[in-house]
Amino acid sequence: MTPMAPITVVLADPHPAQRRAVRTVLDAHPRLHVLAAAGHREAASELVQVLEPDAIVIDVGLLACSEFPLSGWGPISHATRLVGIGPRDDDQLARWLRRAGFAGYVPAARLSDDLADAVIECCAGMPA
Repeated sequence: MTPMAPITVVLADPHPAQRRAVRTVLDAHPRLHVLAAAGHREAASELVQVLEPDAIVIDVGLLACSEFPLSGWGPISHATRLVGIGPRDDDQLARWLRRAGFAGYVPAARLSDDLADAVIECCAGMPA
């Protein structure tokens, strides 16, 4: 049996402690490989362009501030999936993110239980 291909991820989050925690969750899954993490839009956008990850995990709080506008990412490959993480379980926010091009959303309270599976499902084309 052939092992499943690894899924590469770039993490964008301005909070160092949260960035480390999210990276720990993702790195704990044998199929996920965090290529890099950034704390501001310019660095994250550059990493995405150079590394061409399968997924980008973004703190959605950044979308509301001028430092991380969704439109500022430049050309993102259609194969790259956007997965948002946020402070609360919010169906309205999840729907808005899907309309904005996100493949999934995971609230902070469920990060340790659901984030790795959500990234994998989104990269397989299933909404999370």
